[in-house]
Amino acid sequence: MDPAFDAILRDERIAWVVVAESPILAYGPTTSLERRLPGFRRVAFFEGVGRHPELRFDLQDAFYVPFAGARHALRPGPNLHVYAREPRTS
Repeated sequence: MDPAFDAILRDERIAWVVVAESPILAYGPTTSLERRLPGFRRVAFFEGVGRHPELRFDLQDAFYVPFAGARHALRPGPNLHVYAREPRTS
């Protein structure tokens, strides 16, 4: 939650934001980040491992391969949210 993130988003040249959602709760929820994206709307979602409650991960694993509940995972990797800047209205 870098405070500079909000300043970067004020730059009108930024048209797209891609957010990787970690299945490891210690890395923070995506919903709090979405509140920091005024003027953007989510245009795509790509599901990686998903969000099943039986999934368990090693906190040191950067590839999101579950060591428990793997039968519920679609594939390794984070869930990705893609946001586009809303067109400015005059």
